[in-house]
Amino acid sequence: MAVDLAVDLDKYTDDPTIRELLELLFDAGEHLTPELQKTLLDADAALDDALRAILNDPQSAYVGAPGQGWAPLHAATLLAARRAKDDNDPRLAS
Repeated sequence: MAVDLAVDLDKYTDDPTIRELLELLFDAGEHLTPELQKTLLDADAALDDALRAILNDPQSAYVGAPGQGWAPLHAATLLAARRAKDDNDPRLAS
């Protein structure tokens, strides 16, 4: 069952690709599938700004919000995992 997030997503991004990813994130509810988690971890760095915006939006944490309030928790986990992935990037080694 898809969630209609057109209005809510406007405050997080205006990028259609990122918007699609956020719709999947909010629609996931409590659990991200391994496939969705991989998709989000492999996404462009532009996703990070949208994840930060979700994390900093108190309304996204409400149980009645799209995603039943799970989106900011997923955003924090994804941001940490994305940073850890970048920190292990051999191109960053000195």
